[in-house]
Amino acid sequence: TIRFAGLNEDAVVTLRHRAARGEVPTPRIYSCGPMLDRTPPAYPRWTSPVDTPVEAAATARRLLREEQHDGLLVTQQITPDLMRPIVEVAHEFGRPVVGQIWFTDGREAAAIGIDQLDNSSRIFASREYPKARLLSYQSIAGRLGLLARGWMAIDWDLTRPIMERMVDRGVSYCPTLVVHQNQAGIGLQE
Repeated sequence: TIRFAGLNEDAVVTLRHRAARGEVPTPRIYSCGPMLDRTPPAYPRWTSPVDTPVEAAATARRLLREEQHDGLLVTQQITPDLMRPIVEVAHEFGRPVVGQIWFTDGREAAAIGIDQLDNSSRIFASREYPKARLLSYQSIAGRLGLLARGWMAIDWDLTRPIMERMVDRGVSYCPTLVVHQNQAGIGLQE
């Protein structure tokens, strides 16, 4: 099984059709559909923007019922008030919600019921990089830089409750460590 989270959904649909016709062998393709994010989204071409809880619930329902995605992906600017209806609708359908979240931390997301958090999710806390500073980014590169610096200045007393809530609620974490290694310059060969 492979999981596809965001970006070029047309490629997933094409690959599924080719596999169904027997043109190419593939593992099971698990698609989270387009990213769900607030306006303006970081990746407008591959995002379904949601700006109100009502819109979030309706979009989640459409993606699961009409487009038949296997799960949903919430991203950077999703706040708890937008995440809650997305998770509720997904769980009504028996589908998971995966997050690459920044405006909502791992503790808040776990309390809402998110199923998994990925690589760039905010699952740490730092006194040097408090929430307001982390939310001040101006670009994707800026956010990723803050992510790396925040991890380097982690405050374990503030981070422990985030991770404990994730463990208590059974939220899995997929760190995509190669991303962090490259950001830190670890393992790069010249």
